[in-house]
Amino acid sequence: GSFCMNLQHHLKCNIPDSVDTWTIHGLWPSHCEKCCTCWHLFKSDLEDLKPQLLKYWPTLINRSSFSFWETEWTRHGTCAACNETMNSPAKYFGMGLKLWNSYNIDSLFSKAGIVPSCDQAYQLSNISSALKSVMGEDHELQCLRNSENQQFLVQIKVTLFKNFSSGCKKTQEDSECFYYKPCDYNKEVYFVPINREKPEDPCS
Repeated sequence: GSFCMNLQHHLKCNIPDSVDTWTIHGLWPSHCEKCCTCWHLFKSDLEDLKPQLLKYWPTLINRSSFSFWETEWTRHGTCAACNETMNSPAKYFGMGLKLWNSYNIDSLFSKAGIVPSCDQAYQLSNISSALKSVMGEDHELQCLRNSENQQFLVQIKVTLFKNFSSGCKKTQEDSECFYYKPCDYNKEVYFVPINREKPEDPCS
């Protein structure tokens, strides 16, 4: 529920009714982008995957989901296509969905008693522990902060080997993100619920 809190003013947040869980931001090969800008994505490429993509890999801002998928394919998918398991749009986006199911964050949090709340903050060590059984040690919790310097869990980043197993060590580049920064383990973190009416202020 925290994604919309720090959006730039020209972006309008729109959380689809189909979204009630963690969604995919991207599946990004390291150290490369836009490997083949002439390889275009067509709507027919994703026809069979569209229902799942709309639920688990949608856009949350004022643009079409297909426009978001086009950007992800051009910037990252065309590079991922060097891996045989992702050498087409259907395989690339299908792999993202497969990984979402493998790292079912809601299930891991539920088992650990971690639920969305505007009132209860969590220790980051407890959140990280809930993820380790599936994601291993090498995952990164990313946060955004409000004007009161409270931090809110917004993204979970996992670095994987080429065979999609966990345990790949992060590099400095892997930890850099223009939007979000690693959470501060010395501070508690809020994991807030979705608020469709006021997504920019989910706890109002």
